[in-house]
Amino acid sequence: MTSVATERSGPAGECVSPNVFGGRAGLTNTPEHVLSVASSVGTKCTDPMPDSQSIYADIGGREAVEAVVSDFYDRVFDDPVLEPYFESVDREALYAHQVQFISAVADGPVSYEGADMRAAHEGMGITEEAFGRVATYLGEALRENGVGEDNVEAILTEVGALEPDVVGQ
Repeated sequence: MTSVATERSGPAGECVSPNVFGGRAGLTNTPEHVLSVASSVGTKCTDPMPDSQSIYADIGGREAVEAVVSDFYDRVFDDPVLEPYFESVDREALYAHQVQFISAVADGPVSYEGADMRAAHEGMGITEEAFGRVATYLGEALRENGVGEDNVEAILTEVGALEPDVVGQ
């Protein structure tokens, strides 16, 4: 199954682009390949969702998520324990999926509808140590990009709940 990003209606009911993947204005430290791959994800308008009530809006929306994901993968790809898991992975697609995933976990205007976590990680043999390192790097990236501790904990709780579907598959 492929991942699909869906748009949601804005506060006034107008259809708004999730733009987690699009526009480049004001972005810093976001690799061009993240933007180009992510902008190609399909969208459609769905139910209304006021951003003011979401972690996504609270942490800074699209720009913040993209910065977090960029910093996160800088850490992950520099870790010799994790490096083997990513040797033959399409990193551009991985960035796009992770932006979409973090946006969805943070209750942003994008739904992550990719393969379920068990299927996506099947055959990878991910260990508890590797999962823990990834979670640690995500927490560090969130904090270093100014995400408040309550929101960091909420996101990490969502990610931690996926451990049984990721580890040992």
